[in-house]
Amino acid sequence: MESFCLKSQRLLFTLLLLCSSAMLIAQDMFDYTLIGDHPRLFMRANDFTNLEKQISKSPEIKTIHDIILKKSDNIYLKAPILEHRLDESGRRLLHVSRTALEQIFCLSYAYRMTGEKKYLQKAETQMQTVCDFKDWNPTHYLDVGEMALAVAIGYDWLYADLQPKTRDLAVKAIATHAFGTSDVLKYAGFFKNSNNWNQVCNGGLVSAAIAVFEAMPDRAKQVIERSVKSNELPMKTYAPDGNYPEGYMYWGYGTSFQIILIKALEKAFGSDHGLSNFPGFDKTAEYILYAVGTNGKAFNYSDCRVDLFPKLPMWWFADHFKNPSLLYTELQEIKDGLYAKDFEEARLLPLALTLATDIDLSSVKAPVKKIWSGNGVAPVVLIRTGWNNPSKDVYVGIKGGRANSGHAHMDAGSFVYDALGVRWAMDFGMQEYAGMEAAGVDVWDNAQNSERWDIFRYGNKSHNTLTLNNVRHNAAGMATIEKVIESKNELGAVIDLSKVLENGAQKAIRTVILKKEKDLEITDMVVADEGKDVPLRWSMVTPATAKVINKQCIELSQAGKKMYLKVSSETPFTLKTWSTVGPHDWDAENPGTIIVGFESNLPAGKASTFIVRLSTRK
Repeated sequence: MESFCLKSQRLLFTLLLLCSSAMLIAQDMFDYTLIGDHPRLFMRANDFTNLEKQISKSPEIKTIHDIILKKSDNIYLKAPILEHRLDESGRRLLHVSRTALEQIFCLSYAYRMTGEKKYLQKAETQMQTVCDFKDWNPTHYLDVGEMALAVAIGYDWLYADLQPKTRDLAVKAIATHAFGTSDVLKYAGFFKNSNNWNQVCNGGLVSAAIAVFEAMPDRAKQVIERSVKSNELPMKTYAPDGNYPEGYMYWGYGTSFQIILIKALEKAFGSDHGLSNFPGFDKTAEYILYAVGTNGKAFNYSDCRVDLFPKLPMWWFADHFKNPSLLYTELQEIKDGLYAKDFEEARLLPLALTLATDIDLSSVKAPVKKIWSGNGVAPVVLIRTGWNNPSKDVYVGIKGGRANSGHAHMDAGSFVYDALGVRWAMDFGMQEYAGMEAAGVDVWDNAQNSERWDIFRYGNKSHNTLTLNNVRHNAAGMATIEKVIESKNELGAVIDLSKVLENGAQKAIRTVILKKEKDLEITDMVVADEGKDVPLRWSMVTPATAKVINKQCIELSQAGKKMYLKVSSETPFTLKTWSTVGPHDWDAENPGTIIVGFESNLPAGKASTFIVRLSTRK
């Protein structure tokens, strides 16, 4: 007979084991028994059937479907075998990862929808190739995130028809090149980041874990739950109003992979563990609608390109919030042929169709609000007077923020302005990174004395803002939107630039107002520091031809149209123009542009006010 002590010990051990098991169950974020058979990434088998019905009744959805099949036939089937080759900076494999993702995603889609073996065979060949790579370049982990997604989609969507050796190779590559490297501290900094790296890398890892779940369930659970917890960081950056800190272009990148992560979780487990409920995420689609001007150019602040491009996440927002009108711009882009071009996230084009299986596109309407505002890391106020007449509608984008946030420039207080169907006040936007990195430029340090601010396009003098004492903005200084102006005759904002211009000003307030939906007025009130006069430079970048016609007015001309920049102030000023040729060999060229504005000396310790009007009237 067992002693009472021994029985007690066994009972205690059993209780501890039960408690431990209960804790493990409680710690599971998802019901993993729901994962089901392949396919399960973004689409189940019945979803492909539903998509076929959508294609038959929606011309827009059929257009996207046809684009994918055409590219698959004309480009991807004929594409060379992929090679492990870094870019000119020697830092990235990203171009290869993105090519793999585009080909495998589209070819897998084409096979699922047509059953034609040619698509399967080419996708499988490219899968085998990248899985045989020595690595997926974990020193630049975006490369791993996108490659993991590529292999995951091919593995999941083609699972039943892949050769067993291909499935085994994919599982091994994901386990080694993705899961294994994500455990290495020097590669895994993205887990603690709140920018697009977190979204892209975690989106790829979670998709891969769901795809190969049955091959290594415990490891896959660990990867999923670590990534979902980490992904709360970038989700917080959409708060409070939905404007993305890294701007229009990086919204397209980061939010696409955010939707990939969310959609993968939703389809596999029926839940995204609350990620889509973070404050501001429900408003971010509207931000993107208003981030585009009347002439088809984006408000491209920070490291962003100006060109309009399809925003695939909008399909998820339209479906999730049952608001098809969020697709207003997307449907126009389909009509204009932008979905068929080589746009920013073209490699993810089938994603739109995975999100379109239940959307009714018959009642899409244009937005009705004329002003949209959002606070946060990079606060903006966006004004658009209409959506159907570019020659009459006017657009103004106004930005606050700080330079030492992700991908930011020294552009606090900057603005863009569209009227008469053209852009008069512009932003240069990004310069491609690889060439600067190859030249040894430190692009990524955004501290006050960083070499980043020597890049012509990134400094304050090449933005539509103020410069004092001929020095850089305070990189850590935050420009806040103090007031949004919305009345019958005035739309605009008041921005406090005091922290940004503290190397010269006690106080600096910029007010940007669109008057009667026609003329733009920028009023700057600056209280100079004590001690000595403070040099001021007021700058505006424009693609127009500029001509100083008197002491107060600059005539701007482009596309057969004219705009007049008129300055008034009690403080003396001198109108000026500046070249847009950068001082370094590695600076990008900026043909067809000029900087216009004025210079002044601000009396020490006193307030000076300058009013600049942009009007079609002299």
